Amino acid sequence: MKKYSKILLAMDNSADAQRAADRVIGIASEQNSKVVMFHSLEHHFFEGMQPMIVPMSAGTGMQTIITSRQIKTAKIQKAEKLLADTKEKFKGTIVPVETRVIEDEKPEDYIIRIAEEENFDLVALGCKGEHSILRKAFRTVATKVLNDAPCDVLVVR
Repeated sequence: MKKYSKILLAMDNSADAQRAADRVIGIASEQNSKVVMFHSLEHHFFEGMQPMIVPMSAGTGMQTIITSRQIKTAKIQKAEKLLADTKEKFKGTIVPVETRVIEDEKPEDYIIRIAEEENFDLVALGCKGEHSILRKAFRTVATKVLNDAPCDVLVVR
């Protein structure tokens, strides 16, 4: 079996991504690998999200404006929680895990760039991301990574 010393794990809220994390735990534990786990805030379908006006409570007529900054802060907090929760799965192993929140780059572009720049041996990701229904008409992250990554790719269903 090929030795994987550095594994890049792409995470979102999908069940496939969680299964990919489980697989990486096994591989990294067996091979003494370092794991870098990341989540990208960039989504093809939600770019350029505008501020919104949201009712505070029914019948009061009061409203609040949710700004782009507040939306981004909420997305970062959600990403950090996802990564922290997934990192918990690695407890009890000797696998070193680094987490990253990627704010301004699509996941497929980040994977392809960073896999080469940081010499990853393996990229692991779920087959269908959390927005898979919307992506059916488009090229998925997994498809782009399979075709363009400079290293081995593990796509988990």
